[in-house]
Amino acid sequence: ADFVITQLFFQNAVFYQFKRDCKTMGITVPIIPGIFPIQGYSQFQKVTKYLKVEVPERIKKGLEPIKSDDAKVKTFGIDQAAKMSEELLRIKACDGIHMYTLNLERSARSIIKELDYYFKLSESHRPLPWKPSVEDKRSLEDVRPIFWANRPKSYVARTHEWDEFPNGRWGDMTSPAFRDVDETHFYMRGALLGGDKERKKAWGEAPLTEQDIYEVFAKYIDGKVKFLPWCESALHLETSMIKDKLLKINRAGFLTINSQPRVNAASSSDSSFGWGPPNGHVYQKAYIEFFASPNNLSKIMSKCKADKFSSLTYHAIDVKGNSYSNCKTGKAAAVTWGVFPGREVIQPTIVDPETFKIWKDEAFALWTFGWASIYDESSESYDLIHDIHDEYFLVNIVDSDFVNGNIFEIFDQIIATNESSKFIK
Repeated sequence: ADFVITQLFFQNAVFYQFKRDCKTMGITVPIIPGIFPIQGYSQFQKVTKYLKVEVPERIKKGLEPIKSDDAKVKTFGIDQAAKMSEELLRIKACDGIHMYTLNLERSARSIIKELDYYFKLSESHRPLPWKPSVEDKRSLEDVRPIFWANRPKSYVARTHEWDEFPNGRWGDMTSPAFRDVDETHFYMRGALLGGDKERKKAWGEAPLTEQDIYEVFAKYIDGKVKFLPWCESALHLETSMIKDKLLKINRAGFLTINSQPRVNAASSSDSSFGWGPPNGHVYQKAYIEFFASPNNLSKIMSKCKADKFSSLTYHAIDVKGNSYSNCKTGKAAAVTWGVFPGREVIQPTIVDPETFKIWKDEAFALWTFGWASIYDESSESYDLIHDIHDEYFLVNIVDSDFVNGNIFEIFDQIIATNESSKFIK
């Protein structure tokens, strides 16, 4: 034979072992991996049973909550197949990919788009600050709330049924075209990264104090913990530039789940901040989103009354819906925008007070089903996570001074005061 095409598989490790076995037997022709995009749950069960294919537990868990929704199963299958293909091609484990389409070409085309995006991204820069969806109906989408920056799949799932997608500006959320961003069930257990054992190893076998939890967040910032319930991957390059400041505030009890530094007219080709067409300039307001105790929130709110911090706008809400804000307009505001030759100003990332109220349900739920659930219900660790869930506030702060602002100064002052109080005691 001139080449070999493998049977379908769902773990790249199986392919790597097959290649090693072939080499041991003296087979030297190219071996092409057979990738099977999951198109529907019933079909998936029949094919894997007939071919006796081993299915990883993470795929079973991911499919179980959505098995009756064909659209969601297909999206899951595209994402799964694209990730496998990207890894195989990136590490040059093969010369190409064979897709088992079963005469259904749409998923294959979407996977190719995903791979095309990845390799273009690795060669140049981002078309937007966030990764665009490969779905045809979202091709014009260029505005999203910042809250789901670290959980983009959840946002795409929530908005899957929208008839239109924001283009140019966020628009009116009451429009029937946009429907309710809260319609879709998104935070199913199977969508979380890692199994219970993996999460327990990452976040602690038995945390007993709030400081133990603070340290887990700090370790994520430091790269020692690979993911959190709210953050599916490592820090973005631009965020890593404020790593030391984030470490400080996390260890002080301001538990960050999303942030970005201020940027003033960086080139659109900048390796850290750039996005969009060439010869443009990009801007962004400093942004920090975090969980904080009522005591720390009170200090934030008090400090924001001073003229020194007049450029800061905050929104805070707890799991019960009690909320506070110093935002006078109540309107959506851009936190990232770009200026490019021959085009209107693009505002791809916004903070919207109304959408923040919806995001808070997901953000708080991740404490319980994402973290507390890995511990025994009678344990102190389980109670600790639930206490944080019940008592803390979700807070976002935007600094409108993208030229000279220092969003961390307010935290520095509060931390210094807290440390002085401990010393006096």
